[in-house]
Amino acid sequence: MNRSDKNKHMKILIALSILVGLTFAGYHAEAQAKQEPKTFDQFYDAKTMTVEKAYFLVYQSGDNYYLEIPEEAFGKDILITTQVVGGYSNYVSPQSGLIQIKKGRNNSLDLFQNKSTTFAADSADFCMTAAIQNSGLVPVYRNFPIVAEGKEGKSVIIDLTQELNSPQGIFNVSDMSSLSSPDPSRSRVEGFRSIENGVVFSALRTQSQFLPNSESGERSNQISTFRIEMLIQRIPDHSVAMKKDHPAYGFNSVERVEYDTRNYRANIENYIKRWNLAASTENQKLQAKGIAVEPELPIEVWIDPITPAPFVESVKSALKQWDAAFEKAGWKNVFRYTNEGTLSYKKLMFSWGHAYSGIVKSVIDDPVSGEILAARISLLDESAKDMQINYFLWCGLTDERLETELQSLELREQILTSHLAGVIGSVLGLKENYPACTAFTPKQVRNTEWLKQWGPTATVVGAKMVDYLVQPEDKIAPELLLPKVSLYDVEAIAYAYGNRTESPSMKACYYAENDKLDPMSQPLFLSNDLLEASELGLNNLERIYPQIPERVANWPAAQSGPEMVSKLAGQAFSIYQFFINQMAMYVGGRTKRTVIRGENETPLVYVPKAKQEAALAALEQYVFSGAPAWFSNEEINRVFPVDQSKFAVDMANGVMRNLLRKEVINSLAEAESAYGDTVFTCSDLFAYFDRVIFANYNPAVSQTQVQLSIQLQFAVNLIQAASENNITGGLSDSSAMLNLYLIHVRDEIQKLQDHKKTDARVKENCSLILLKMNREFFNKTV
Repeated sequence: MNRSDKNKHMKILIALSILVGLTFAGYHAEAQAKQEPKTFDQFYDAKTMTVEKAYFLVYQSGDNYYLEIPEEAFGKDILITTQVVGGYSNYVSPQSGLIQIKKGRNNSLDLFQNKSTTFAADSADFCMTAAIQNSGLVPVYRNFPIVAEGKEGKSVIIDLTQELNSPQGIFNVSDMSSLSSPDPSRSRVEGFRSIENGVVFSALRTQSQFLPNSESGERSNQISTFRIEMLIQRIPDHSVAMKKDHPAYGFNSVERVEYDTRNYRANIENYIKRWNLAASTENQKLQAKGIAVEPELPIEVWIDPITPAPFVESVKSALKQWDAAFEKAGWKNVFRYTNEGTLSYKKLMFSWGHAYSGIVKSVIDDPVSGEILAARISLLDESAKDMQINYFLWCGLTDERLETELQSLELREQILTSHLAGVIGSVLGLKENYPACTAFTPKQVRNTEWLKQWGPTATVVGAKMVDYLVQPEDKIAPELLLPKVSLYDVEAIAYAYGNRTESPSMKACYYAENDKLDPMSQPLFLSNDLLEASELGLNNLERIYPQIPERVANWPAAQSGPEMVSKLAGQAFSIYQFFINQMAMYVGGRTKRTVIRGENETPLVYVPKAKQEAALAALEQYVFSGAPAWFSNEEINRVFPVDQSKFAVDMANGVMRNLLRKEVINSLAEAESAYGDTVFTCSDLFAYFDRVIFANYNPAVSQTQVQLSIQLQFAVNLIQAASENNITGGLSDSSAMLNLYLIHVRDEIQKLQDHKKTDARVKENCSLILLKMNREFFNKTV
């Protein structure tokens, strides 16, 4: 590099240094200017500004919005919520929750979101407590420059304009793609209104997205517009009495790490998520005497005014069921109706619309205390409409309303009431507890007095079936067929919101998560005897199926015709399969429950051998003997032609695939390892396959084409199961059992093929099975 080039580079460096220096000097000067907020008189211009007087004063100047925060709000809990109130969406921002505001450095405000879950369980050791506090510092979530002082000089004013127009920030909606990039030229803040201790802003957001068409795949410009509401509300000062979770109940909960400063040990504790119900000192004395009292601050309920009147009654009826449960827990008038439709503190909103795939709930809670702060339920009667097909096939002989129409408004209202009661329960903090759906006996769920008191299930949360065990001769009123707030729900509410300390009174109701090996914790299963339940359900189906054409002919034109006959017939096949799968769940089944000292000492219980054998006997009758004769209905077949042989094979195929799952095989092997031959074993299951599927490989037994097809499908499923559990990948109970059984089947099939008395069709089938086994397993190269 020559001297001239060096001089040029030196000049460039000097120029850049000066430019950087000027930039930072300008930034510093600007920052210094921002550090000094305006006085109120300097800020407020009565000619250009409008002001909304409320707890948080709002000043509007053109498109700019300023918020005045009173000094008393510093360090207090402030609720922020964001929701879509217009447009095709039931969105509630998951970022909604509590913040705190404190004065920061250089005339700014710091916003905090406390999500710390580490606490001292006691305060015996000051140093240990201080160390825990230091380790759980809450970071600054957001920072705002103070624009001006309030009129009295104690409150402060910040510019909220950017927050109200941005998809991020304190009103974060960035996780919803249709709101994540609004076009500023087509979006605006529409206005605001004051509520108790808060203010609600309304904004219109429009954006364009180039998205592929779901069918053609071609990208096109898709424009979306939504109206959103953004709330800022100071919530009342209050203490939250936290209650520990109970292993026998299913509650949504928050997890806390609590340090025992006496023993220097950390414990993980779970506390229930629940609404904060508090009583005055005087009322607490009454509660202690067993008298129900009103909470100081009830849960406010808003029902969308556009909700059709029958379904307003559904909401109110569902809430009334929970009112009765709360009364037994020591509370009355827990719900209070309001006309203020804002997602504010202690508000439960029922919004009509945008719930085509089922009722949708959104719950806002405090991740530290577990307090439920607000909730929104979006509903339509679509879930009730969707259920009416199944309802007809399950209960069509019991409910006389179905003789004249399928979509009875009264029936839809009743179904929606049941569904809403379940969703409200989850909003109150209860989890879906499927064992409580299978807690009652078949005799109980066919008894009028029992159903009047408790309904067909011990819980309504997650219970979306109807009482398909009821037979026409039971003379049960139709309104008793649907689940309602029941025994487990009442006791769970008494534990969460009352003084109950005991586990559920029925052990069958002890909480368990949905488990694919647990026959008693499955959605839609009903009663504690699944075999009897399935057979009663199939009996109803067999009796209603041939009546479909006649029933449909009597319905209004919009609900009748060949298409409706076809729809009902097709669903009947699905329901038949449902009952079959319910029976099959007993095979290899077992229940897992949390050990509770003195109450439940056995964590794992396998389905008794006799029950599994009975289930397999039922499968032999209803599945492996071919399709039931009553499915062959000439009138129905004209509009819904079904290949009965194919249906029989497909039905058997589904059952065989489930019975050969590695989870089932492992469960049987583990049971045998623990209890020997007193339980149902893999050997018992394989002997059943040999007898029922292959007729014990007896060449003298005549085989139908359906039976031969089932044998071939069984071989395919067995090969697949063995391949997925190949011993080369490591030896396990399932891999060893399946591989040994596959070898056994191959050898027996070979003998059957070689036997001179074997029928030619059977020989051909054996040849095909062996070909598949050799090509896809034994001779397969990796």
